[in-house]
Amino acid sequence: MTGKFALSEPPPRPAPHHRLWFRLDGGQVLVYQDLRCFGTLEVVERLADSASLGRLGIEPLSRRFSAAWLGTALAASRTPLKHWLMDQRRIAGLGNIYVSEILYAAGLSPALPSHLLDAGGIERLYRETRRILRKAIRKNGTTISDFRRVDEKRGEFQHFLKVYGKAGDPCPRCRTPIARIRQQQRSTFFCPACQSLSGSPAA
Repeated sequence: MTGKFALSEPPPRPAPHHRLWFRLDGGQVLVYQDLRCFGTLEVVERLADSASLGRLGIEPLSRRFSAAWLGTALAASRTPLKHWLMDQRRIAGLGNIYVSEILYAAGLSPALPSHLLDAGGIERLYRETRRILRKAIRKNGTTISDFRRVDEKRGEFQHFLKVYGKAGDPCPRCRTPIARIRQQQRSTFFCPACQSLSGSPAA
């Protein structure tokens, strides 16, 4: 999405999109800057008291997230796979970019009904979810708009995207043009040839 935290000396006045300043003991300020006002702030004594965090699903890099858990959860839903993965009540932190990349890497159609995923597809989805997220973390995230780390460093994962934002470009595997469709008012990018609707790898 957009927005960032930045650590700096106190500016003389807030910039146009500064939403909040935290004044630190050392004299610096931690600035929350949010151009599109997507962020919210919740003040709690303990993380366990946060109603927002309490609504989030499983953390995909935690030990609780497993292929067995994923298979059981998917079997109970007929929701298209991309919708299912982006539901923060199920898995926390998977956004549009990463879900598109995960599904491409796993060879799965974003429109596949979740309960039709076979055992091989579940294992690939589990493995690629963790692999893609770990690589994105190593590359400091994805900077497409104004995302920065707190030290102002840009992300680099955008240089490794295979399908997101690449409609019409040839698929890196089979050279079929990458397609773009709308799902839940969001753009989905995928390879129509490589990403199977059957739950099994495309031929």
